[in-house]
Amino acid sequence: IAMSFPELPRPAKFGKSYTGHVEKIGENDLVGPESLVVSNYKDVSYMFAALGDGRIVRIEENNADDDDTTVQWKTLLRTGAPHYDSLEDNKSVQDDDVDEKCRVWGGPADLTNTELMCGRPLGLLLVKRSTVQEHHSNDEDEDVLIVADSVRGLLMITGIYGKDAQMIVLATRTNSDEEDYSFSLLNAAIQTPDGSLYVTET
Repeated sequence: IAMSFPELPRPAKFGKSYTGHVEKIGENDLVGPESLVVSNYKDVSYMFAALGDGRIVRIEENNADDDDTTVQWKTLLRTGAPHYDSLEDNKSVQDDDVDEKCRVWGGPADLTNTELMCGRPLGLLLVKRSTVQEHHSNDEDEDVLIVADSVRGLLMITGIYGKDAQMIVLATRTNSDEEDYSFSLLNAAIQTPDGSLYVTET
């Protein structure tokens, strides 16, 4: 059986006029970026990144006159467990000692063995909160981040534009899984038009 394929379009030739200026940001701080999402809130553009050291950061334009950098970033939270022998608490790691240990990233292979303590957010998705929490009541239906974390499971981050982001664990297994099962390595999430969330697990 022979098949014929249509001729593929030739890739565009990009010159400097198309690519513009490239700036490397966050060197030695924004380590191991795995996933990025972009949003616009009150006419301000934001970018959110999931990092290898467990942090979710918000990146935005830097309007400070005394700084040469064009963007600045703020850590919203770290997805790791506060007591890394137990994953029951929904709070993020805040302890200074743990924070210092998490800054020594062990690379994709977790050579420092810190992912359980620090978290490992792999997939990010920006959605409206009402599409995830059916009975969410708020005057303004806020944007939230859905996070596929290899350690914690499926998470929701609220308050992403403010100073006090909060993390909620949505699921650590599916309804059809055995009760003692937990996701082993979530790495991506998407939402369909009907609001359903789909995740991939390695």
